[in-house]
Amino acid sequence: MTARWRIAFPYLLTLLMAAGVYWSNVRAAAPRSAAQPAHASAASVAMNDRCPGCDMRVGPEDSIVATADGHRWRFCSTGCRDRFLADHAEGADAPPVTEPASAAASKTRRIDPVCQMEVNPAWGFSAASPDGVVYFCSQRCR
Repeated sequence: MTARWRIAFPYLLTLLMAAGVYWSNVRAAAPRSAAQPAHASAASVAMNDRCPGCDMRVGPEDSIVATADGHRWRFCSTGCRDRFLADHAEGADAPPVTEPASAAASKTRRIDPVCQMEVNPAWGFSAASPDGVVYFCSQRCR
């Protein structure tokens, strides 16, 4: 009887581990209940995984956190955070504020080659390349 258990035990253990993995995947893929709002999953993804400004992957250790619409959001850079908060400001229908000419001139936009986000050269994240200066949205993309 002992020899049978020595032979069968690794197979049984493998079967139990496979069943556990299968069950956890089935539970993760289960549809949301009616009690869970649809925006809850989007907020948790934004909080845990992607920057809502540029859809770049962010982690909890190196992200910038802000609260808007009752949810906490993680951002890859202060530029994404500021733009997102400006879009979600309660006074969005207020008249636009005019800027001095020097501020308007610094608003020349470029595209970050890593995350394809629109960046402002005044943010200060750049690198020299054979084609000229390349601008980035954050130190992380640089």
